[in-house]
Amino acid sequence: MGGAGLTKSFRLLKRGGTLVSYAIASAMLSTKSMLVNFIDLIAHLTWWNLMPNGRRALFYDVMAGRGSQAFQARSQEDFAQIMNLLDSGVLTPRIAARFPLDHIQQAMELAESRTAYGKVILTPNHSLNA
Repeated sequence: MGGAGLTKSFRLLKRGGTLVSYAIASAMLSTKSMLVNFIDLIAHLTWWNLMPNGRRALFYDVMAGRGSQAFQARSQEDFAQIMNLLDSGVLTPRIAARFPLDHIQQAMELAESRTAYGKVILTPNHSLNA
């Protein structure tokens, strides 16, 4: 997410809320370089954090320190927490559609159409299990 969606999401936060951005997908459609888009995102988050509105905005860098043991440990802990939240029902993934692997073209067309509300999931072909 990013751009207008990020701004809208921040405005929807109640006092005490935190917005965590972990990607800038909107940059894929931009003519600016990824670095310029990233700097723009960080500037927005910093500005929002300086405002006395009781809300926070953070960037979660999923790749920071990816080669270190500390990164691997943190990633495992984060993944475990997400799995616990999913298991307990606190998080519910929004799935737009499921396609068998041999229907990957239709799955990609739906995913790239920007009309799917949720994730497009590929599943193993049933013929592969026979």
